[in-house]
Amino acid sequence: MPQAGTKIVIVGGSFGGVNAAYALRRKLGRSAEITVIAKDQEFLFTPSLPWVIMGWRDPARIQVPLAEPLARRGIRFVHAAVEELDAAKGTVRTANTRFPYDHLVISAGAELDYAAVPGLGPAGGFTRSTFTVSEAVGARDALARALAAERGRIVIGAAPGVSCIADAGDTAYYFSADPFLPPRNKVAHKKGKWAHYLKLAFEKYYLARIRHDWPSVHFGW
Repeated sequence: MPQAGTKIVIVGGSFGGVNAAYALRRKLGRSAEITVIAKDQEFLFTPSLPWVIMGWRDPARIQVPLAEPLARRGIRFVHAAVEELDAAKGTVRTANTRFPYDHLVISAGAELDYAAVPGLGPAGGFTRSTFTVSEAVGARDALARALAAERGRIVIGAAPGVSCIADAGDTAYYFSADPFLPPRNKVAHKKGKWAHYLKLAFEKYYLARIRHDWPSVHFGW
């Protein structure tokens, strides 16, 4: 058990970073100083970004500002990009501040390498993406223009190394990344709306979980 005053710094404010902060606070009580550093002020439920593209979601509905829910649990939130990790000194540096740590959790997520494929990406390329809110909004607007023109071609695909495909309608793939939620990392495909509704329910559950620090659901199998 860490001693009182132990400093834990978590880099990243998405699924891994926020849940790590909550889990550590529950386990350690107030015996540790926990700091979350993230370049975005909001937690984003990324599986619903395809719905933003379809015009079915306002981006604000799938985001949770992190400062307040973290502060209620005595977790410090720093809205900044990390510029340096110094393992020898045990510090994390942002543009303006250096944060010392006894334990470091890195959960910064992915960075897409659009340059790996010539012409790929919304900036300097010829494709749209669902990776961020701004990219999803750009894809939504481009799709609306294409539909309004009533002409042209729309190609939907995935670049090499894509991790998953989210559903956008009645025919859907359902991916469970949580080993404690049924169907426990199984991949299922079915025509019909069941996966669409299941994902909608999971979105609401997970956003509430981030707002209120609900623990993971363990079914014990």
